[in-house]
Amino acid sequence: MPKHFVDSSVAQPMLLGSSVYKKYFEDQFADEQVYISDYVQMEIKRSCIVPFIDFYFLLDMPNIKSIGDALAVWSNRFKGSEIKAVMRLFSDLIDTHQLSDMNPRDKSKALRRLGYLIKRIESQLRRKFINIGVNTTRCARAKNVFLKSNSGRNGRIAS
Repeated sequence: MPKHFVDSSVAQPMLLGSSVYKKYFEDQFADEQVYISDYVQMEIKRSCIVPFIDFYFLLDMPNIKSIGDALAVWSNRFKGSEIKAVMRLFSDLIDTHQLSDMNPRDKSKALRRLGYLIKRIESQLRRKFINIGVNTTRCARAKNVFLKSNSGRNGRIAS
């Protein structure tokens, strides 16, 4: 059975890309094994999952009245990659779930859906790829323990 070792430039679009991009990778890899390293997992968590969690808690703030308010605040961040990740996610979310970025009632729907997506993406990251688990540099930061205590008030993201 052929094996493929992918880096974040392939793994990230496999998880978060457009439907056309995901389909392309499904066709390319079919039922073949796809491998990633601890470093690739760490990079995806840092560049996507952590900003999504940050945005979740920004959107959950009482003074943020709508998705549009949260996106306006988020657009002032310094890291362009974090801005792009959340904007891409929310453009898809608004389209697929008919959410209005200005309707305050859609804020709670967006929070639930975002919580679900964060959990699903993290789960797919662990299940879709085979982690080779080799950390030859013994870098403690590559261990990828994703702490549940980072998730806010009750230690939980609502979904």
